[in-house]
Amino acid sequence: MFDPAVAGQPAITGRMSNNGWGSCSSCHPFGHTDNVVWIFGAGPRRTIPQHVDFAGGDLNTIRGLNWSAIFDEEEDFEGNIRGTSGGQGLIVLADGSTQDPALAAFTPASGNRLQLKVRGVGAWDALKNYIAKGVRTPISPVSKTDADVISGRQLFVDAKCQNCHGGAQWSVSKVRYTPVPDASLISGAQILTELRNVGSFDATASNEVRQNAAAPLGAAGFNPPSLLGLHAFPKTFLHNGSADTLEAVMELVGHRSGGTGGVDTLTDANKRRQLIRFLLSIDAKSAVIAPDAPSALGITSAASYAGNEIAPLSAAASFGVKLSAKIVSSPSAALPVTLDGSTLSFRDAAGILRLARLFFVSPGQVNFEAPSGMAAGVATATLQAGSGLAATGTVNIAPVAPGLIAMNGNGAGVAAVTAIRVNTDGTQSPVELFRCSAGSGCTGVPVDVASSPVFVSLYGTGIRGRSSLAGVQCTIGGVDTPVQFAGAQGAPGLDQVNVELPASLRGKGEVTVLLTVDGKVANVVTLTIQ
Repeated sequence: MFDPAVAGQPAITGRMSNNGWGSCSSCHPFGHTDNVVWIFGAGPRRTIPQHVDFAGGDLNTIRGLNWSAIFDEEEDFEGNIRGTSGGQGLIVLADGSTQDPALAAFTPASGNRLQLKVRGVGAWDALKNYIAKGVRTPISPVSKTDADVISGRQLFVDAKCQNCHGGAQWSVSKVRYTPVPDASLISGAQILTELRNVGSFDATASNEVRQNAAAPLGAAGFNPPSLLGLHAFPKTFLHNGSADTLEAVMELVGHRSGGTGGVDTLTDANKRRQLIRFLLSIDAKSAVIAPDAPSALGITSAASYAGNEIAPLSAAASFGVKLSAKIVSSPSAALPVTLDGSTLSFRDAAGILRLARLFFVSPGQVNFEAPSGMAAGVATATLQAGSGLAATGTVNIAPVAPGLIAMNGNGAGVAAVTAIRVNTDGTQSPVELFRCSAGSGCTGVPVDVASSPVFVSLYGTGIRGRSSLAGVQCTIGGVDTPVQFAGAQGAPGLDQVNVELPASLRGKGEVTVLLTVDGKVANVVTLTIQ
């Protein structure tokens, strides 16, 4: 029963289900789990115990919710009340009783909305506080001093399990933004930054179906479940209940080696037994194992390869160690936000978190298109590898950060250009300005600028955010060269600058190209003039 919208009116009833048959405790007895696998809109999902939703009762430490991180607020389960149980729900309009129809995961935010009240307290506020502070972790009967527990704990660390299952909640999953999230963080209705792919998804499994008969979620990985109080829920493991025992879970080599980049440290059955013994000992009294500290991440322009400043929508490169298990490139020009399980996020000076789109990932380098809309100032970048390892660094964000592409791929030497000659009869013909060979790299080809006009397109990045065309200046061989166009070329991160080569450059040989955009100077590249 809920408080009436107006004092003196009858209490409001029947909001949790259509026929009064359902309640949260039906699946979450005492806030824990019934260990049943239900077919939901996301696919088959084993009920998750709720004592792990928050850390230590702190409402600011919420995990990504559900196996696929499809919710970022407890209030998002309003959709379950309405859709699964057929109730009218708790979020209401200004009259205090009519259901608010504006409801969806992520957008609009479900929290801090008008809601029914119970004894003067908002119904969702009360539910959230109960989950955070009233649901306790079951106490494990397994001694922390048991020899196998001690050995198993070390095996847990050696296998890098803590990079998915570490921290106060024994899960690294966390909502890292204030709702509503930036659209780049959500793909397939999932918070991509929180998913880890350890090979536990099999699309051909008989129960991998969704409530709406669509293909189930899981190809991108799953939200790491908490290990806290695992002993109390001894059967039905993984998202779809495909493992009946922890021994069966440990048979999944991709899972048990996920934290070590595929190196299997648990081939010995006795070691797996000791690790399981440790898992069964984990409760609120267990000493927390923190995830490995992030390694260093360096970021620079993917054109100049110099400096520590990039612009929104520019092509950039990040450097570190163990950023990915292997080299994987984007399969198309429509860049994804995850490759090989790796994501790269930026928290800008305004505190907004966004995901970059990725050209390719490799163990030591990840190239990306910087997210659009980032505020100027220092941003913090976090590379989250599929193994759970992280790398972090800072980079300055500016409206422009001009860089010109050099054909040798190091930001120096012959420019990456295309050129067109306008012949005396008005026809156009392409002009070769460089030549590349496997042994000696790329060298400039002299171009005749005296017989007829030659128009050159320079390619780079970090230019399109210019204040105006007048803010772009180009000097070639010391000669001021009017810029006819400076902006996006069309491909992700790629910008283009068009100029006409001055006839006065005739005979100068190798000349430098100096580009300045809104007062910022790009790296120097060269052309060769006949």
